Amino acid sequence: MLLATGMIGSPTIMMEKVPNGQESLLACRHIAEHLGRPLSAIYPIETGGINSLLPLASACILGLPVMDVDAMGRAFPEFQMTTFYLDGINASPFAIVDEHANAALVEAQDSMKAEKLARAVAVKMGGAAAFAGYPVTVDQARV
Repeated sequence: MLLATGMIGSPTIMMEKVPNGQESLLACRHIAEHLGRPLSAIYPIETGGINSLLPLASACILGLPVMDVDAMGRAFPEFQMTTFYLDGINASPFAIVDEHANAALVEAQDSMKAEKLARAVAVKMGGAAAFAGYPVTVDQARV
């Protein structure tokens, strides 16, 4: 299973709400445990800011390769704004983890609803958190 990870919320909030460095790793582990499948690779969901770099660091720590799965071609503000959405691939299950290791798992009917629920959770977590979502197979990522 390939999995995207990164940050949800406002990057500027991280100047006041410093991450502990484990959020992304915990989010990835929550998804793998929830699905009962091992992670085979991490991929960045977008080519923008911290969401380009956090997956690289997470994959390094987890000892996993990073896949070049460009689901958008640029930075984007909402998780349904990907080519995966056009193919009917759901962003959920979607894990959100804050700097205190508080975690939430979103199971939604589609990526649009996953975005709305995950965003609301991130707001309640102080406006910024790490995520893991869009679990895909290698075949789905190739499309």
